[in-house]
Amino acid sequence: MNSAARRSFLLATVPYRDVDYAEDQLFGRDVLDNGYHKAYAARGAVEHSNDLSFREYKKRIFDEIVGLRASGAVVPQPTSGFRRFVRAVILDPADILQDRDFTMSRKLYWLLVNPFFHLAKATASRRARKVSLSDLDTIGRHSLEGERRGR
Repeated sequence: MNSAARRSFLLATVPYRDVDYAEDQLFGRDVLDNGYHKAYAARGAVEHSNDLSFREYKKRIFDEIVGLRASGAVVPQPTSGFRRFVRAVILDPADILQDRDFTMSRKLYWLLVNPFFHLAKATASRRARKVSLSDLDTIGRHSLEGERRGR
């Protein structure tokens, strides 16, 4: 999420929650729950990068969903993970090929690895939805934050 708000609004009116993950998604929900509105700006731009390896990416997805669940957010089951996977693998190549920031060799790289990232996302997402929030050993094994903290 990309947003703009007065500092006083973020500090006093609807502050960001102190959570490990998904503070932006929770903020969006809190804005609506407090009677405010969000507006979409199609021409708004944001640069965002986590620069994660493939292995770290799976763990990051796991952390995000576990973080949402731990904060009390409802994380619905996807209607069809397979259908979403196929759709992404079919539609993403057009975006990759049109990306002006990538060289042709970088585009070819992403065309090859993109399906694996989608598969990793689906797998990590399913695992994060099923794990018990009290099973700290399993969470620690699949967590990027747990790995970085040496758990």
